[in-house]
Amino acid sequence: MTVSTGAWKQGDPVTILRFVPFLLVALCVGCISPLAYSPNAGLVDSMGDAAAEEEFAKVLKRSQTPEIREVTVEGDQFAYQWRGQAGPAGVYPLDGQRAIYFANVTRIDIYENFRAFAFNNDLRLADFHFNSLGDAQRFADLVYSFKARMEGGGGNGE
Repeated sequence: MTVSTGAWKQGDPVTILRFVPFLLVALCVGCISPLAYSPNAGLVDSMGDAAAEEEFAKVLKRSQTPEIREVTVEGDQFAYQWRGQAGPAGVYPLDGQRAIYFANVTRIDIYENFRAFAFNNDLRLADFHFNSLGDAQRFADLVYSFKARMEGGGGNGE
């Protein structure tokens, strides 16, 4: 009696190549790309320091995850404290605080699901899930604007 192993032959490049399209589709299903957005880096100049700091605190406190309870902007950094919740997949420990220097933020990726990720090159510094795209964009505007102001510049973009 002969047992057939089918078309699968271990190490057969043709057989392996047949599965590449399926792997690519499987990897890309559900993937979303960052939205194209040019932040307004002159926002703090147009609003004034006190109003911009107040707006920054309001925007961060409206995030779904983490649930922010306190925000401060001091010179070259912003700091925030979040409430005791685990967050998605345990990303956030129960109660915590973090300070981020504006100069360390090299990019902010905004997604259509209202998430904003702040990066220093490829190192993720923070992840906020906002209630609206407007809040995610306003967060980016304010971070880039405070950064530009700190660096002595202003204007639009990075």
